[in-house]
Amino acid sequence: MKKVFLIILGSIMISMAYGNEKNHSIGLRVGIASSAGSAEISYQYYLKPASRLEFGLGVAEYPLQAALVYQKVGDLSSFAKGLKVYAGAGVVTGFYSSKTGIGMAAQGGMEYNFKFPAQISLDYRPKVFFGGDNCYYDDLGISFRYKF
Repeated sequence: MKKVFLIILGSIMISMAYGNEKNHSIGLRVGIASSAGSAEISYQYYLKPASRLEFGLGVAEYPLQAALVYQKVGDLSSFAKGLKVYAGAGVVTGFYSSKTGIGMAAQGGMEYNFKFPAQISLDYRPKVFFGGDNCYYDDLGISFRYKF
């Protein structure tokens, strides 16, 4: 166990020293001005340097909700090193007792990637659920993620 910890710690330190771009990030996304309070575990996976998938699982309009969004990422390093913008669309589903909501989501925002393996972002995610309860929700969220 100690050996595994030292290997992980060493790889984090090497990544920090050389500033390598990471392919994964995980953290918490919290709704700061939403039609329904929200909090979710957020995971991002880069497919290419300019595109990624974001998966969120947490609570929002439904007690259990999941979102999968494909995002295009733009680099704004000419303004500030580590600054990026992103926009995309995907699917969202929610579960409550015997009800299931399925719909579409869009997402756009801005993020700052620190020199150490962390990121902070602010985004807007409107969602539309279809079926018996056609509903629209919007969600302004802030995220803190660890990059690896």
